[in-house]
Amino acid sequence: MRHSLAGDVMWLCLHPNRAAGEKEHKEARSYLLRRFAELGLVPYVGESYELPYGERHGRFVNVVGVAPGVAAGQGAPVLIGAHYDTCATTPGADDNAAAVAIALEVARRLLAAPASRPVAAGLSGAEEPPYFLGSE
Repeated sequence: MRHSLAGDVMWLCLHPNRAAGEKEHKEARSYLLRRFAELGLVPYVGESYELPYGERHGRFVNVVGVAPGVAAGQGAPVLIGAHYDTCATTPGADDNAAAVAIALEVARRLLAAPASRPVAAGLSGAEEPPYFLGSE
């Protein structure tokens, strides 16, 4: 399937209630997992792109994949990041669907033309208050 920056933003904005824990938030995570697999990113850890976290393990999930560098052993990946949750009252194009789409596009381009070091695309699942800078 062919994707574009605008297409990724539109998909996320058509699922506007991406507040952590909501149905659309989980649908967004599933969409991003499919996109990472379509792109051919390598899971950051183990066999999954999902990195659960929080006091109640698995309550929140970051999605992280790596575009390998040109040569093995180049050290820790450089991180490009965004968050896929949004405030419940907005469609989230500016917060933060556009940045998610940019991260996907950068990853796509780095797979086509690898950098000297690996680059990780890390998409946070719970950046919005009350989770950001909170106890989770």
